[in-house]
Amino acid sequence: MIGVERRALLVLASTLPLVGGCGLLPESPICLDELYPAVTLVVSDSASGAALKSPLAIVRDGAYVDTAGVYSGDSTIYGAALGRAGTYAVTVDHLGGYRRWERSGVRVRRGDCGPESVRLEVRLQSIAL
Repeated sequence: MIGVERRALLVLASTLPLVGGCGLLPESPICLDELYPAVTLVVSDSASGAALKSPLAIVRDGAYVDTAGVYSGDSTIYGAALGRAGTYAVTVDHLGGYRRWERSGVRVRRGDCGPESVRLEVRLQSIAL
């Protein structure tokens, strides 16, 4: 199963040759990267390495705030800040008994066709009871 964002891209991409063939598009390249998240996260348990589903991941850049959503079809990669370059503070929480993970200064640069996505490997530590 593919994520909603990727499915939308596939539908859009499949129509581009039709529109382009009609001479309706400019000569410049068509950039679909603007539809991709600036920050992607893979969240796992630090001890076992097992993927953790349903984390609460928030990215902030000044007044801008976004919550990460499922980005991959297997529900283990999360994405936020769709098409937006910036410098982010990232916070990841999980209700399954894990310590909060935080990282500031996550810099996402603007490329020729949108943000140059930054992938974060987040390994959450279990809270010992």
